[in-house]
Formats: sequence, C-alpha cells, structure tokens
Amino acid sequence: MVLYQRGSYRAGDDTISIDLPAKGIASAALQVFVAPGNVVAAAAPVTLLREHNRLRISATRNTYFSSAPQQLEVVLVAGKKAWSIQAELEQASPP
Repeated sequence: MVLYQRGSYRAGDDTISIDLPAKGIASAALQVFVAPGNVVAAAAPVTLLREHNRLRISATRNTYFSSAPQQLEVVLVAGKKAWSIQAELEQASPP
C-alpha cells in the first residue's frame, strides 16, 4: 500500500534518521527497507520508535554512502502487509 503522506529524513555522520507518518501502519513488528540501497547498512539493526502518529527510524549509514539523495523510498513490511512511504531530505537550517 502506498501512503500519500510524506516523511522526512536526515543524514548524520553515522546514522540515517527517518521520520514517517504512522497512521494506518500496523503496530506489529515491522521490517524496514530503504531505497536507494547505498544509504542504510543492510546488516545493521534498525531502531523503530512509535510516538503518537509518527514512526521514527534510526539506522546505521552504509559505508558506501557518498551523498544524500533528495528522496528515499521506505518500505515497511508486517507479515503479508506492506507500506511504501517517500521521505524527503531535510535541509539544514542556516546558522
């Protein structure tokens, strides 16, 4: 299922932090897949935190990460259900 609400993400030194709308997403155990594949380390564990109507995901940056794409596709899977959500790159605020 494609969710038309968008999320956002930030690329830190070692982590990728993703903030998504959680409305309509099962509260069961979720598997997380991120495209493009060179952003998140595939073998590293992902931390999921549900806060109100938001889903916050923290993942280790892939060692092949070179620059942040404008948009990620995040696919969440729970059993036979799946959700696809776009996450836009958050622009850093000027000092």
